[in-house]
Amino acid sequence: MVIVRDHLHALLEARGYAVKIDNQSIWENSSPPEHVDLVFQLIPAFTPSELTCPSLHIRPLLKDLDDQETLENVYRIVEEYYPVSTLS
Repeated sequence: MVIVRDHLHALLEARGYAVKIDNQSIWENSSPPEHVDLVFQLIPAFTPSELTCPSLHIRPLLKDLDDQETLENVYRIVEEYYPVSTLS
């Protein structure tokens, strides 16, 4: 989980996004995350109706940190919701 988080952080920063990525273990806190702009889910823990922001499943990154289909989806959703590099 931490390795995936750090890898995504580096990839998004390389694209000009000043991001803050936190992780939440559903085993420690099963409540949907609050005060977030986007949720990346390694396992499908929350449905869209439980979240107040977009969500993307990124489980393939556990096997391959550079899974092209998953990364393309990450870039697409980030660019769709945040077209200007203003995340902080």
